[in-house]
Amino acid sequence: PPPPPPPPPPKKETIWTTTSIPDQPLDLPPIVRCPAYVAPAHGAVWWRGRGHRISTPSSVPEREQVELTCDTNYRLTDRGSRWPECLHEGWWDHGKTCEPLFCDPYPNLAHGSVDVCEKVQAGTHVTLTCAQGFRIHLGLGGSRYPMCLADGTYTPGATCILQPCPKVNKTPFEECSDEPGSDEPEEKRNPEPPLPKPSRKQIKEWEGELDRHGVFDYTPNVFDTEPRPYQIPSSDPDK
Repeated sequence: PPPPPPPPPPKKETIWTTTSIPDQPLDLPPIVRCPAYVAPAHGAVWWRGRGHRISTPSSVPEREQVELTCDTNYRLTDRGSRWPECLHEGWWDHGKTCEPLFCDPYPNLAHGSVDVCEKVQAGTHVTLTCAQGFRIHLGLGGSRYPMCLADGTYTPGATCILQPCPKVNKTPFEECSDEPGSDEPEEKRNPEPPLPKPSRKQIKEWEGELDRHGVFDYTPNVFDTEPRPYQIPSSDPDK
């Protein structure tokens, strides 16, 4: 018989070993931060949900954005971004600013005038004045001082209507006044103060003076053509 095959060679045992390598710092670029963003005049800057009237806190990380808003009666300009971003170079993107809103000049007032003849800034008032012989008529919700609104319109204003002349104690040559209540008689607008009521003692003294002989209740005036005595001599020798 043939000889048996030789036995297989013994397997070599593989031993794995590890080598400890100390930690090495990663070569990453430093984090870029931007300075504080200054809020626009008449506005505010918002960062991470908080509004700031002066500026944001310093050291804002790159790629973060802020939002700009304006106060009432102001709006953001067309140039710039509403959401400026902190750029990789370490400065901010160009942002918008706030500018005031204006209304067109107030329309001409019939039989009156307006104190401002140019554009009016939103939130301010104009004053209406009527010409002589006319007075202010407020009407429904009208005002003598209409205000310019943010949408470019005005609040309702007053009108001027003809001032009627009063029929009492007035002549055709007297001018009408545009003051309220001028159509009332002079006696009602400027009443005279009541005279003090005399006492009984004063009445008796006056009656006694009138009963005396030679006494007249008459006072000379400039229309007299000749002097007239206030008291004539008494014929009674006892007086």
